[in-house]
Amino acid sequence: FEADPGTSMRVLCSKSNTWSAWETAKGHQNVHPIPPFAKHGPSAHGWLLAAVVVASVQQARRATDEWRARVRVGDAKDPPPVLTAARRSSKRLEATAVVQAEARKPEDRLTEEELQVLAAREAADLKRREEQYQRAVQEEQERIRAEQEREKKEREKADPIVQEELRKREEMEKKLREEAREKARIQALERAKEDELKKEELRQERERMRKKLVEEREAARKKAEAERRAQREQERKQRIQAEKNGELFFLDLRGDVEMKPQFGKSTLQISLKSVECPGATTGRASTEFANSDEAKQQGRALVKSVVLDAVEAHATAVRTRDLMLEQTVLQFIDDMEFDHWLLQARVLVEMEVARAYENACMKIAASERGNAPFTKFAIPFALLYERKIQAEGSPQRLRSHLEDALACIREGTSSGKERGRQNVVRGIELEAQELDAIVAGSHLASTSLGNNAKLRPFVWPILTLAAFLDRVPDGEQSTYEEARALVQTTIQDELSSNRWEVGRLQEEMRLAEDILGSQSHPCVVALGSILDELTDDSPERLLELAWPERQALRASVASARAEETPIPEQCWAMRNVAYTFARTNAEGQAKKLLQDAIELKKSWLGDPFHPGMLPEYQQLVEVLYMNQDWANEVEDACRTIVHIVGNEANRLESGGDTTRATILRRGCLQEYGMAMGKEDKDVNIMLELVMQAMQELDPDQRARVEEACQEPDVVKILGEEYAKDQEIASRKSKAKRSIQ
Repeated sequence: FEADPGTSMRVLCSKSNTWSAWETAKGHQNVHPIPPFAKHGPSAHGWLLAAVVVASVQQARRATDEWRARVRVGDAKDPPPVLTAARRSSKRLEATAVVQAEARKPEDRLTEEELQVLAAREAADLKRREEQYQRAVQEEQERIRAEQEREKKEREKADPIVQEELRKREEMEKKLREEAREKARIQALERAKEDELKKEELRQERERMRKKLVEEREAARKKAEAERRAQREQERKQRIQAEKNGELFFLDLRGDVEMKPQFGKSTLQISLKSVECPGATTGRASTEFANSDEAKQQGRALVKSVVLDAVEAHATAVRTRDLMLEQTVLQFIDDMEFDHWLLQARVLVEMEVARAYENACMKIAASERGNAPFTKFAIPFALLYERKIQAEGSPQRLRSHLEDALACIREGTSSGKERGRQNVVRGIELEAQELDAIVAGSHLASTSLGNNAKLRPFVWPILTLAAFLDRVPDGEQSTYEEARALVQTTIQDELSSNRWEVGRLQEEMRLAEDILGSQSHPCVVALGSILDELTDDSPERLLELAWPERQALRASVASARAEETPIPEQCWAMRNVAYTFARTNAEGQAKKLLQDAIELKKSWLGDPFHPGMLPEYQQLVEVLYMNQDWANEVEDACRTIVHIVGNEANRLESGGDTTRATILRRGCLQEYGMAMGKEDKDVNIMLELVMQAMQELDPDQRARVEEACQEPDVVKILGEEYAKDQEIASRKSKAKRSIQ
């Protein structure tokens, strides 16, 4: 107060409503005259102010106590009149101060800035007092309620009846809460039980639907199988009747390759029998092996022995029936035609059995790569060799062409020899058409043999030429020599008309030796001499001899490029040489040559994942399998093949050919998926696509996929299809360069 009398009096007047409003800003005491008590000095001011403050506090306390009493009994909820009056007085004093300030003389008035500062201070003080007031009211109300609650509890505690009632009420509330929790728990259990029952019903319904679908499929399969059996039985009866009528010759051989796992060494057994010829015995042979490589090595001899036994048994049964004067096919054809057809049937049956045997070896190899134990399985096979017996002298009968050729040779003229050669060539073409028709109706149709006429075995024309030599009568030595010369010329023409790999020709010559039964047979000798000449003069042989000198090989390849040799032909030559290196235990050289071929074709195609790259990559995988240190490279090469096949399958699927796309994906997984592992991402993606497609295909399409995937060379067929297109393109470009 002594430091700032003006401000202190302003506060005092606003609280007690006794004094007039004073100017609150320090230094403006000249607005109103000094109060009367100011003349007695600062000490008088203090005593008077203390008396006023004490009186005001006592009055406010009495008013507050009365208000609290009224609030306690519920008669009053508003604050004491003194407090509200003080608030109203404060506002009225503020308004008066404003009016008085405006009534001053212009020269005594405050400036606009000072008035704004003064108004801001007044507003802040007013807001603070208002907040303090509201806070005091709330605190007082809370205190009163707490005091009332405490007094109530004390009264209830003092009354035993009330306490007992409270205890009972608490127990009842507790019991109700427990009952509610138990009810909620029971309801939750019932809901869970209902959900479980619904799930079980849904599972049972799905199981019933699945069983129904399986039963329907099984019924449809059994029905289709019964229809096929009935159809086969009807066809069998028709064939038997046609054979008796001299219209047909047929040989139906069926069997399976069965895998029997054993401890130490397992067994592969081939069973083969003629189901059409009564009295024919069963051909059966088996071999033990420790791994897939050992099984492959023994496969050729095993297939040869079992097929030979079955065919000879069939021939013996037919001849026995003929000796017993039964009506057989021998009454309509001669022995040479019969033997020729049996040899052809033997070749085709060996191919079919070898196909099944190779599939069995692939399954065994897949189990070895996956470290899985060998399991028992059986791969069935069947081949129907069927030939219509043409009338005597018919141009569709081989016998007519061969006899006409001999007649022309006997003329002894050059024109006669040429006409004889043409007759033999027509006979070869006729037999090739007949064998193509037989292949198209068998499992061999899904192999490379059924998809490319250029892959026909060379032994087919060899058998026709052998039948031609067999028809030369004994004693006609000059005719026989002319026939041998014609055979030599025909073989040379056949080899020059098609591009044959050296390794494959060697295989064909071994097959001809097995079928004809002698290395000294004129056809085998002629083929061997021509093969030696081709081997000596071929670029593959020169590359093979020059391989130890790396620079010479590079120079030869550069020379071939300089001569503008088409890229597909260069790659074909490099694959051929790599095949020869691999057979002579030069795996490293074969690997390097194939990698060079891959880079060459990749730069030519401009796409590292073009299907035309498949022949090189497939041969590279075969070479890499020969060395265990190249396991990682095997996986990389297989992954590239999977990407190529996957892209081609996606293209076919987008074009609407889902069946062909599924065949490619599934065949690729069977051949190369195990090398990449079951956890491989690319393998799992392709497997999911195959499973999804198999669910969407109809039964006929699924059966087609299953049948096609029984073959081991699905990916090889795709590569050969694109290789054919590349060959055509390279020939066109070569012809264009020649014209230029």
